[in-house]
Amino acid sequence: MGFKYVEYNLSNADIPSSIQQKSISAIQNCMECHSLDEHDSVRAPSLAKVLGAKLGSTDYQHNSDSLRNDERIWTRELLSDFLVAPETVIPGTTMPSSNLNDPLVVDAIVSALDGLKNDVSIPPAERER
Repeated sequence: MGFKYVEYNLSNADIPSSIQQKSISAIQNCMECHSLDEHDSVRAPSLAKVLGAKLGSTDYQHNSDSLRNDERIWTRELLSDFLVAPETVIPGTTMPSSNLNDPLVVDAIVSALDGLKNDVSIPPAERER
């Protein structure tokens, strides 16, 4: 359900279609390691409820020491900065560079992830697509 929601959210966002497509593609790249389902943190931390959570607080067992020991809370600004330059924001992180450098794409991704925290409703007709 997580990706379907993100795809629906981004496809219906009031942003240019090129940004929608780049954002969906970027999320798919994230999903090579991360899940969008809340308790699925097998290969990397779940992104389902990342915003508002303490860094390193998912049930993922292999967070770097730097992430696990960081007391900050994931805010929109912190997550945006992290997506652009993970090692700069959290030295010692195991998160590779995402090569995201378009602020509109980063903002769209963060907005979609923010929606996963609170609103995962998709109109019934869209669920079947």
